[in-house]
Amino acid sequence: MLEGNLKIEINCEGEDEMSSYFILVKGVIRGFGLKGFIYEKMRMRRLHGFIEDIDSDEILVCIENTDHVNINEIVNEIKNEMPYIIISNIDVFPVDSCNPRYSDIDIIEKDYG
Repeated sequence: MLEGNLKIEINCEGEDEMSSYFILVKGVIRGFGLKGFIYEKMRMRRLHGFIEDIDSDEILVCIENTDHVNINEIVNEIKNEMPYIIISNIDVFPVDSCNPRYSDIDIIEKDYG
């Protein structure tokens, strides 16, 4: 990971009212198991939402039901526990909800063949 170049933006205006977040992760991340890693972290915490490929170098994670979890812990785990991934940017935004249909964790993949 390129520590010196990593930019993390956590926009937590209205954080007290929010229990859902979008986390946008950008960098050289395909093929290293990042989605599976995030899935396991969410599953262990009993969180719901989705993990979606946006394009070949970014994924969008929506995490719901975070009232019992510190969102910074999750971001730090993404940033620090996978040192072989080059993450250039992580943006975090509070949202009202991921989508009411997510009662578990969905992984939404795209084929960049």
